[in-house]
Amino acid sequence: MAPTEHNYGYFYSIFAIENYANSRGVSIETWAGLELAQLFKRASKSRLISYAMAINFVQAAVDYFDDDLLGVAVGQRYQHSTYGLLGLAMMSVANIGESLELGARYSAIAGSLIEFNSTQDEHGVLVTVANKDGFNQRVYEFLVLEIITGLRTFWRLCCNDELAININFDFSLSATSQLFCQHVLSQSVRWDEAATTVRIDNALLATQFITTNPFALEEALAACDQLMQNLNRSTNLLEAVRQSIISHITSRPSAKVVANDLNISERSLHRKLKEEGMSYKALFSDLLIEKVRLWEAEGLKQSVIAKRLGFTDASNFIRAKNRWNSD
Repeated sequence: MAPTEHNYGYFYSIFAIENYANSRGVSIETWAGLELAQLFKRASKSRLISYAMAINFVQAAVDYFDDDLLGVAVGQRYQHSTYGLLGLAMMSVANIGESLELGARYSAIAGSLIEFNSTQDEHGVLVTVANKDGFNQRVYEFLVLEIITGLRTFWRLCCNDELAININFDFSLSATSQLFCQHVLSQSVRWDEAATTVRIDNALLATQFITTNPFALEEALAACDQLMQNLNRSTNLLEAVRQSIISHITSRPSAKVVANDLNISERSLHRKLKEEGMSYKALFSDLLIEKVRLWEAEGLKQSVIAKRLGFTDASNFIRAKNRWNSD
């Protein structure tokens, strides 16, 4: 797919990955698209990936595979996490000029993260952005930076009048964020003294995006390093195993399935759990019984619970439940 001004998130993440691979003597060609997808999926499920890399990956999926539907599928895969909601919102904003259907599909998700209000007068359009659900300030600021570029793209593509865009925030953008905006928007933009309002004049709307950014590249490189460190260390392993089992609970995952999720061998998984004073069998049984009791408290019949867990009949499920209780 030919590069477009809408896929700068893709460039940030791919440049970072290429630099990371080259610095360690790894050929980027060996990291085929699906292998890369698996790496990010495992990292996200273990909550080891930074929000910035998750956002960039969702955006990259659309461009890397030249397939909006695949991008949607990847986005849906992330819906269970904060990272996923941010990624879906960013996919909505970044693609609104290129794929209006995709943008519309996720506008509700973007709306659940932040509050938009807009008014128009003879001086231009005023957009007010507010942190609706109390997101972490750093995450929220990153989100707002993407909104600035997304609004700018949307306005340039859809509007032909001479109005400027004025964007008001409910916080002051940091100096780094202001530099980010100036770089991405190609020219200096005007800020008020408190750095809570940015003005994008009509003349600026006709300029092209710059598709590389040193700030994002630096953060993405750091995220790569952190990701690799986290994937190879045992801290918080117990919680990562718990989360993996819970995410697959209805299929009653084996230790091999969970080990693959965490990008480690099954043997290493058993060894690391033993070091934590735990076995996979005991942890699995505890979580399964916990889930069964929750369903029972909700009033579900044994036959329904058995079906959810893949048993052919309730009697087999009851025997298995007694065995889990005794483990």
